[in-house]
Amino acid sequence: MQINATSAETPPPPSPPRSAALAEALRRCEVGDCAGVLVGGRQPALAAALLEEAANAGDGLVWRPRGGGFWLLGTSPAAAARAARNLDRMGLAPQLLEFPRDLPVLDTAVAQEGGSEPHRPAPPPSLAGLEERAEALPAATALPLSTVWHMRGHQPVLLAQRWGTAPGALLPGMARNWTGHAESLLAARLLRLARGQQWPTGRKASLPLLLDMPWLPTPPDLPRPPPGEGHALVLPLAALPEGAAWAAAAARAGWGLAWWGMGAELAGLMEPGRLPGGDGLVLAPYEGALAQAPGPAPERLVLCGPPSREALALSQHHGFALCHGMGA
Repeated sequence: MQINATSAETPPPPSPPRSAALAEALRRCEVGDCAGVLVGGRQPALAAALLEEAANAGDGLVWRPRGGGFWLLGTSPAAAARAARNLDRMGLAPQLLEFPRDLPVLDTAVAQEGGSEPHRPAPPPSLAGLEERAEALPAATALPLSTVWHMRGHQPVLLAQRWGTAPGALLPGMARNWTGHAESLLAARLLRLARGQQWPTGRKASLPLLLDMPWLPTPPDLPRPPPGEGHALVLPLAALPEGAAWAAAAARAGWGLAWWGMGAELAGLMEPGRLPGGDGLVLAPYEGALAQAPGPAPERLVLCGPPSREALALSQHHGFALCHGMGA
């Protein structure tokens, strides 16, 4: 694979060493009989999650170049096709790659890195004891409780409370590739507490509880919700392909479903009947584009982030809810 032409008079600076995982992925692409996916930089957390799942299933590698976008390289054709279908279902316009036919596309992207070889980030230090720290952190820090509310007549009206995980508190400054692992450890602790009906300090019994769930291929043994109506499990949109199974399991256990990870380009998913589990709440990090144009069902939308004056005014105008204390 041609990466860069070199000059005898002005040699380029040396490239970082190529990781063994990347070298193997590129070798597979050059040999052929493998596939990949290219998707733009919209909804980065969702795109990364879907491609990482495909890489795990098909023994590939996810590369995010500095120029933006995501590449799934050297995976099986079946895993790549499944990832492309899921991304297309989300409206993220993936490009399914076939190697070695599409090697020129990959060559161009690598060359645009300016001679640098793509590589996986080094894992952060001090991962030893992560499981023990997940249990030892104070519950209010590891499993924060936040309130969902909207503005009505210039006054906040409480709608629900959200109980979720704070992976950043478990290992501050962690590399993104460890965030999912930290979240899973904390989610396991949250589930154990919920199964024992040990609800968080500060929970208001009069409000529905939104319980964050990690992205799992199949639903776990779900706890029963506390007494009352309107309680819901919050699933990431990356779990949408398994949404029917989750909706059925949630209904059997007495929960509704809510969804996390909405963006302005996906607002159409809030139309009635588009998401499994009924027409529950849809949560998203606060972003101006979504707040200005909250889509076809603003009464279902919850934007999470600091309640700025703009956020309060737009909540009052459009009718969407706000959740402070749990951002992206």
